[in-house]
Amino acid sequence: MDISTDGDRVHVITYYYTPNQGAAYLFAALFGLAMIAHLVYMFPVRSWFFIPLIIGSTCETFGYYGRAWAHDDPSNFKAYIMQLLLLLGAVPLVAATVYMTLARIIVSIGAEDRSMISPRWLTKIYVFIDVVCFCSQMAGSGLQATGDDKIMRIGRNVILAGLIFQLVAFVFFIFMAARVHSHVNKSPTSASEEKTLKWRKRIWALYVASSAVLLRSLARSIEYAQGPRGTIAKHEVYLYVFDATMMLIVVAVFLVVHPGRLIRAAERHTYASMCGPQMES
Repeated sequence: MDISTDGDRVHVITYYYTPNQGAAYLFAALFGLAMIAHLVYMFPVRSWFFIPLIIGSTCETFGYYGRAWAHDDPSNFKAYIMQLLLLLGAVPLVAATVYMTLARIIVSIGAEDRSMISPRWLTKIYVFIDVVCFCSQMAGSGLQATGDDKIMRIGRNVILAGLIFQLVAFVFFIFMAARVHSHVNKSPTSASEEKTLKWRKRIWALYVASSAVLLRSLARSIEYAQGPRGTIAKHEVYLYVFDATMMLIVVAVFLVVHPGRLIRAAERHTYASMCGPQMES
């Protein structure tokens, strides 16, 4: 969003293009279908930690509906703020599930002592980081809604700070995941050697999801650093390549390789291990 002046008149520019309605409806439909699929899948595997991702997918759905709405009238301020708030707010919610997934993988394979931070604290710390990122991006988006050039500039800087903070947090998160992966490969736990767990498949899915969020946050950081007249902000294709597609990859990869299956398999393995000695005695 930008401001232009014509004498004494001040004009708010929401977009430097007409939002593509077809692309917006396509991604709204894809995120909506993914949200429904995750909601249905959550109950059989009892993966309640996927609730933030489901809410985030809902935000993505209505965020892209907001962009489709803006196609008929790009100056529609309500549609602009709707898509801005929802598309920025969706990512910290999806990221919360990504963070909790690593903690559950660590516990499932009994690798708590291989982690730099205990799984319990890992979840708490990163959810706190997520809340900070979410609040900063919502506050920045709220300042964008004022229409005042100076306040809007402050809003962009607040959003940029939240994006950079999220970016740094994710880099360290991927490092921690890779460290646990490496340590367990070198010194396996008894649970990690259980073939039915297939934990490596889950951690590679985590890498894919994390990398997608990382790339999205990097592109958004560059966008806000360039400002509303930068290359990324002026060309809608970047939004769909580096934001919509990246976030869709996250929700899709967790449908194909769902962490909840690992947790259920780990529970069955633990139960079998406990029952085995009792049956022998």
